[in-house]
Amino acid sequence: MRINWLPQSVCDSIDQTTRNFIWRDSNNKGVHLVGWDKIAKPKSMRGLGIRTARRNNICLLGKLVWDMIQQSKKLWVQLLSHKYSATPHFLLANAHPSCSPTWAAIMLAKNMLFGGYSWRHGSGASSFWFTNWNSTGILAKVVPFVDIHDLQFTVKDVLSSPPPHTNILYTMLPLEVANNVNNLNVRFNEAIQDSMIWSCNINGVYTAKKRL
Repeated sequence: MRINWLPQSVCDSIDQTTRNFIWRDSNNKGVHLVGWDKIAKPKSMRGLGIRTARRNNICLLGKLVWDMIQQSKKLWVQLLSHKYSATPHFLLANAHPSCSPTWAAIMLAKNMLFGGYSWRHGSGASSFWFTNWNSTGILAKVVPFVDIHDLQFTVKDVLSSPPPHTNILYTMLPLEVANNVNNLNVRFNEAIQDSMIWSCNINGVYTAKKRL
């Protein structure tokens, strides 16, 4: 479960074993007093908090996703990042047709967990054009080209300029994107780095115990 995306048949078999343990007695008989859908809900949603095998599979793979997002110095992270050219925009990476089973599993889990990640503004030193710092995505992908005068702009350079912020740019952004940028009011903190955080945890660090 930690390194592979389990076949659905395996997940179904594990879930069946779990249901049998909960519902049946030593004589292999029992009454289904609580439906499986309710059993599998979190306690916060009035369920029993028992995870399905697939959900648990995703949660555990999420730890690998987190290491990739944080660009950990672990050897396996560096190896996969280099092999699949996954940095610096890991969240936008895709599985390759001939990729390893582990990389394919990480991609599947990443896609399932994508909504739980958000950008935390720190010093604002990240590239305005080539970093996934806003809900639109990488802004360089929504324009035909980035004017040479704008290439070195950081997020702080643009968002700290007098409103409307986009007046500082030579590159013309689509109207809706420009409006989103101009409506942002961000406070930067030079003491911390810009980074992706896990928004489902108060400290921003991913844990397999809490997920969407």
